[in-house]
Amino acid sequence: MLGLANRQFPVGHGSHATPSEIAVTQWAYPDAIKNANYAPQIAPTGPIREAADFRARYADGRMGSDPGLATPEKGGELVKLAAASLLEDVAGFGAEVAPG
Repeated sequence: MLGLANRQFPVGHGSHATPSEIAVTQWAYPDAIKNANYAPQIAPTGPIREAADFRARYADGRMGSDPGLATPEKGGELVKLAAASLLEDVAGFGAEVAPG
């Protein structure tokens, strides 16, 4: 799934409040989509020490990300791939032979 997210968002994916996270949420809750003007467009990145430090460094919660790139369609692609991967993993688990 990370490969698809990297192809969808080659720049501005970041590590928190990522466009892939936002896209999945938009797909799940299309009636709750909000728009925001982010400045800078791609958030800064850096260390995480503790909660108060995080809030001081990343006031809007973004780390290296541009959530404005998210779309519900991209979120649907991510959900579809995640579901297919999960079903494949469960089928593989079910096909394993228990040690005898």
